[in-house]
Amino acid sequence: MMTTDALSPPSGPFPDNAEIHKATLLAVNYAILFWGYHSVLEAILLDNGDLFGNCSWYSEKLVVERLIVQIITNLQDELEKKSKLFSDHSLRYLFLLNNSYVVQYQFLVPSDYSPPSEIKFHYEQYQKEYMRASWEPVLSCLHDKMPPCFPKLSSHSELSRFELEFEKTCSHQKLWKVPLPNLRQSLRETIINKIITRYKKYMEDHPEQEKCGRDPLDMEGMVNDLFEG
Repeated sequence: MMTTDALSPPSGPFPDNAEIHKATLLAVNYAILFWGYHSVLEAILLDNGDLFGNCSWYSEKLVVERLIVQIITNLQDELEKKSKLFSDHSLRYLFLLNNSYVVQYQFLVPSDYSPPSEIKFHYEQYQKEYMRASWEPVLSCLHDKMPPCFPKLSSHSELSRFELEFEKTCSHQKLWKVPLPNLRQSLRETIINKIITRYKKYMEDHPEQEKCGRDPLDMEGMVNDLFEG
């Protein structure tokens, strides 16, 4: 008999990138297969109920559903554990985002499967954490409040710091990969809406810096080069 332990993500060397883990693809493929044939599988399992003995997870109507829950929760736990191996918090959350997005949009959304409360693949929360770790430090350059004992930064200094941090972040993440096109485009749009929109507002509030500032279209181009790997 196949147990849920057999569906746990495989051990072995962990990739040093944020791409989709092979365990995620395996788990999603199992979930799609089991749910697609859940009526047939349940009929087979119910006809052979004596094979399960007194297994605590066995019930007449929820055999396949519970198996899917176990597959996905095992995957989630393993991904969270493996994500902690990343020293870069931005890369950690991008890894979790890439993998949770696969579960959400390749299984949960297309199917009519209604996940119970145990399944909490909060890919939106992972995206927020990625934005906070990667881009809040960039944005903070435009509005950091310095302690009173420090001289007040000029708007030129604020702008220079912002541009430097923006370039560093884009350069650092240029080779990071987001394999799924919809997620890749969504991330780019989120960065542009959060960072470059705020930059435009800053430049409107400081027209004297117009000659020193960068062209927002050039900045958007840098963002649109991200996540291709």
